[in-house]
Amino acid sequence: SKFNLITIPIMKLTSFKIAFTSLALAATLFSCSVVTETISLETPAQTFNISDIFEGGGNSATQELNIKELLESNPMITKEKMEEAILSSVTISKTDSAGLSAVRGAKLSFSSDDLPMVAVANKNDITGADKELTLDILDDTEIAEYLNQDVIYVTLDIDYTADQDETQVVSASIKFDVEVEAEAKE
Repeated sequence: SKFNLITIPIMKLTSFKIAFTSLALAATLFSCSVVTETISLETPAQTFNISDIFEGGGNSATQELNIKELLESNPMITKEKMEEAILSSVTISKTDSAGLSAVRGAKLSFSSDDLPMVAVANKNDITGADKELTLDILDDTEIAEYLNQDVIYVTLDIDYTADQDETQVVSASIKFDVEVEAEAKE
């Protein structure tokens, strides 16, 4: 009977130790998590000269985008501090009198010397487009590894409603949201 009196307090004490240890461990994990902040980053306008245009897709042009210079333009973003990056918007525009009226669809892709081409944004079934159009960002597109390159290639592929005799000049504005480690506040 003496044994039962000792066992109960020890069991209560053991349960208390387990609960306290679990709570301390959880507090430690949460206090060690990296604090981040999101910074918007916009590329200079990318100009695509599309020539030899035939009705349908396959009408594309590629521009080289210097990611290293783009990241250096914002001192808060470095490859070492970058936690995650997403494409937040892509807008294409054409300022001549026809605008984008002859465009039926558009797709924007990224590639690099070390990474394969991946479609990141598109828009299909375009009708009556004005001079500017926002593409739909494709879900589940991992782009952080492309922002870790010094240079990437941006390819714009346009589906035209009819053949075009003249070179078409289309610009693209590309915006990223980059999550970086926040500066420590004292």
